[in-house]
Amino acid sequence: MLQIVGKRVFHTMIVLVVVAVITFALMRLIPGDPVLIMLGGEYSPKVYAKLKHDLGFDRSVVYQFFIWAKNMLKGNLGYSYIAHEKVSKILSDTLPVTIQLSLCSLVVAIVIGIPAGIMSALGRNSWMDYLGMVFAIFGQSLPSFWLGILLIWIFGVTLLMFPTMGYVSILGEFWKGLYHMVLPSITLGSFYAGMIA
Repeated sequence: MLQIVGKRVFHTMIVLVVVAVITFALMRLIPGDPVLIMLGGEYSPKVYAKLKHDLGFDRSVVYQFFIWAKNMLKGNLGYSYIAHEKVSKILSDTLPVTIQLSLCSLVVAIVIGIPAGIMSALGRNSWMDYLGMVFAIFGQSLPSFWLGILLIWIFGVTLLMFPTMGYVSILGEFWKGLYHMVLPSITLGSFYAGMIA
């Protein structure tokens, strides 16, 4: 058993290293100069050279990769020059929102998918079965971004039933947080509800 787990971990590490190398190489092959993008239209050659040195772009690509890998292993994910803060801070700020949305979407998928599947199984080859399977196919084939736009348009803009943007933590204000999660949860949960059904 331990040997199988060890093999799986070893294979996973190899895949992670290969993906990291390929991703890093592809990022370097993209045309354009990230330093020029950060500086904008007007800059002096001195400022350009300093920023390029600070970012490590004046070193070889192999050296850049090893510095990046060393920082990743230390937990240093880098600095976002667009948001002007550490990437780890951005992730820690957005992780609770992601977890809340994932859990709410899972609840929607289970609450809708299991009854639809049971209904189809109990009434095999009846209208209940066909209705359940139409729902399952509809949930699986409808793109989430399009369903989200439809839900916002119908229930947020036209009927004014749900908010179209914003986030409230369920831990802070439970009912208000759930109210804000209704449309996004249905949008993401419908695909998995169809799969479960």
